[in-house]
Amino acid sequence: MPIFTPAAAPQTVGYLVDRTFDLLLGAAREERNQLTADITPTQTSFTVNYDLGNLRRGTYMAIDDEVMYVWGVTPSSGASTVNVQRGDKGTTKTVHTAGTLIQVNPYFTRHAVRVALQDEIRSWQPQVFRVRTVDIAGADYVRGYDFGTDMVLAMISVKISPDLKVGMSSDQNWHDVRYRFNPSAEPSIFPSGQSLTLVSPMGMYDSPRILRVTYATPIDVDTTFTDVDQLGAMGVLATEVDIPPFGAAWRLMMGREVRRSLTEAQGEMADLTNIPAGYIVKASAEFKQFRDDRLKDAAWRLRAIYPLMRSS
Repeated sequence: MPIFTPAAAPQTVGYLVDRTFDLLLGAAREERNQLTADITPTQTSFTVNYDLGNLRRGTYMAIDDEVMYVWGVTPSSGASTVNVQRGDKGTTKTVHTAGTLIQVNPYFTRHAVRVALQDEIRSWQPQVFRVRTVDIAGADYVRGYDFGTDMVLAMISVKISPDLKVGMSSDQNWHDVRYRFNPSAEPSIFPSGQSLTLVSPMGMYDSPRILRVTYATPIDVDTTFTDVDQLGAMGVLATEVDIPPFGAAWRLMMGREVRRSLTEAQGEMADLTNIPAGYIVKASAEFKQFRDDRLKDAAWRLRAIYPLMRSS
């Protein structure tokens, strides 16, 4: 069976996040500052290395994946002090080390980009999926096997190992078997609630037989999704890594045009006067169109190499 080469370094979640920022910001530059010293998860007052700039009451700042609301500032010729509300916008309070960059009133936060990437990849199923293979130890004259709790979008193949009794030991001698897959099996019989049943039971052989099951399952973006996580380990193929940033950028830009309707908003509206009405919607639509086209390519490629099978 053909196998795709999984995504390799430096194709990590961090790569996707940075690539998404490239699409969202283009040549624009966000204001930055820098932490003077380490801060704890509960610390609400700390100093920054450079002039406050636009850091003032009512603005946001982002450090790593945490977003903070600024309650007030104390300017100083040395290190200025910032008083904040930690863990804003659903982010997690955490430790940050000295020298870490601060996004000042960012257009998009790293947390928001990461969540959009997760939403994007999660939405690919069932058209685009991860291919997994598991081996199940066969038993003489047993037809039904507990399959485990992994979510199955579709079966690709079920094969049985060669019969060593007749000297067929090559991988080429694995052959397809007829089966039925039940995602709602009786838990008292199959504890996982999923069963694989052979249409015909295996007979008695001189050596253990193995059932090799290949199936489609969602790409895993929920176990961990940190900057250092390898995309290939999640099931994102090397041929697919250009898609998530366009999908995430489209999702994040969709709501930017809404700002024009917020007539009660104070400040920060000058940039909108320089952007024609509908421009943001048009730009986000172009991101989505590219994403849709590439997603169709990925789905076609997977189906061509791994045709999905129905139970016998």
